[in-house]
Amino acid sequence: MGEAEPFYQIGSGKTPVVLSGLLAAVFGGLAVWLRATRSDAFPLLALFACFALLVFLLTLYRFFAFRVRIDADGVYCRTRPGNGRRYRYAEIRRAWQSGGLEHADTPESYCHLSLADGRLLRFPFYPNDEEAIEYLLAQVAVAQHDAETPEEYRIDGKYFGRSRLAVGVILLALLLGGLFAARSLEIRLFLLPGVALALALCIFLAVRYFCFSVRIGDDGFFCRTTPRNGRFYPYREVVACRVIRRVVRRRGSRRLYSVGQGVEKGYFLFEFTCADGARRRFVFENAVSGHEIDVLQSRIQQGKSAPLAR
Repeated sequence: MGEAEPFYQIGSGKTPVVLSGLLAAVFGGLAVWLRATRSDAFPLLALFACFALLVFLLTLYRFFAFRVRIDADGVYCRTRPGNGRRYRYAEIRRAWQSGGLEHADTPESYCHLSLADGRLLRFPFYPNDEEAIEYLLAQVAVAQHDAETPEEYRIDGKYFGRSRLAVGVILLALLLGGLFAARSLEIRLFLLPGVALALALCIFLAVRYFCFSVRIGDDGFFCRTTPRNGRFYPYREVVACRVIRRVVRRRGSRRLYSVGQGVEKGYFLFEFTCADGARRRFVFENAVSGHEIDVLQSRIQQGKSAPLAR
């Protein structure tokens, strides 16, 4: 029996491929020209050209690898070559969407599928895919049989974690290569801070990928941000919580901000206070994990009605 005819299809957009290809072509052409003129700036431009080429290859890979097909019987999801599989709606326990402003100027949106075997599938989508996502959510809601069972939610650094860590390691290798290949002291001094920042970035991404974990259960949640600080927190022992948005850069005039058109870039923190007065925070991606944070806040508020442990 053949595969059902797709009702909706979601893929990776062409715009990132075109823009990253143009960027790689520009930096590659400049690097070739500097090489031909034997300029001392060639190692630096070659470094940027290699990084632009890497970004182009990654976007091209995602363009051909990512595919989601939704029809009346189920959903076929493929996020990388070889992992494509069709899921019947009865195999999906929960489905939800999340989104918001993150590090870019435009909103990001994601669809999440919690499977019966405990796995979680995530994939991004664009505004023109909203109708497909609404259809998917409606089909999953109809097929749910355990809607009253509390769901365990997870937040971690696994989503895009390996790709980000790989990019960080490659960037560090390119900077180190440029540092040793540079013939002038000025270029080496220019690259040295970049090497230090790339090393710090790799350490942060490694800790984020291998250690960061938040598991939100029915009576409490587990939180770990470093290898040794993991702990389970019952909801009744958490007296306060809040979401903090830290702005690191603003773009736009004061007049644009007065009419709500200024752009702010930053990151999000979740902070909670325990009954003993201790405060803990962790960074989360609002576009990816905003729904999970809303669930965590709701369960903490509900847990406040329970008596504190003595």
